[in-house]
Amino acid sequence: MKLTQIHVLRHFLSEHEANTQFNSEVSPYFQNFFTQSELHKIVLHIYGESTYDGLNIRNATKQELLEYIGDDQAILSYYLSLWDEERKNTETQNGYGLSEILAQLQLEGHYLLHKPIDQWDEFDKSNFRNLQSKAGVIQSAYGIYSDSVMPHELSMATPPQRFYETRSLAEEALLEHCGNTTNPDDYMIHQVVKST
Repeated sequence: MKLTQIHVLRHFLSEHEANTQFNSEVSPYFQNFFTQSELHKIVLHIYGESTYDGLNIRNATKQELLEYIGDDQAILSYYLSLWDEERKNTETQNGYGLSEILAQLQLEGHYLLHKPIDQWDEFDKSNFRNLQSKAGVIQSAYGIYSDSVMPHELSMATPPQRFYETRSLAEEALLEHCGNTTNPDDYMIHQVVKST
């Protein structure tokens, strides 16, 4: 599951857990959460290709796109459909232990399978993280941090509101966030590794 999907669903589940009603409009939480391209995908999901093209909204502002989306329920519907599609694609991959990862990657004879985990050195651990990444168990993500946060300080820094699946999506979000009021040079995009 992609990080954005996890983040959106976690928000809705938290709202549900707190026994809060869904907003009849897009909640304030999401007003600046999505990039323009993500909002277009949600609107496309809601209205379908032909209606989407008929709406002629390719140049719509973020606020106009949020109005087309209408409410939180539409966002939840979109992310649940993505989740369901992903689940169907991976429903045979239950669990993410070493043997399952190696089988998925067709590396059943890999040396790590025969080496006790308590004997793994840093090279073995790094190799396993690479295998997890290839299998989709962990993935690289990009966060927008203050320019004062150095890469070695990421684990101690306050995490950003969200992480992005690609650097280009993070760059798009940074430019949208800064607009004409804030200097983009006051921020840095750092790559991190996240569990899925």
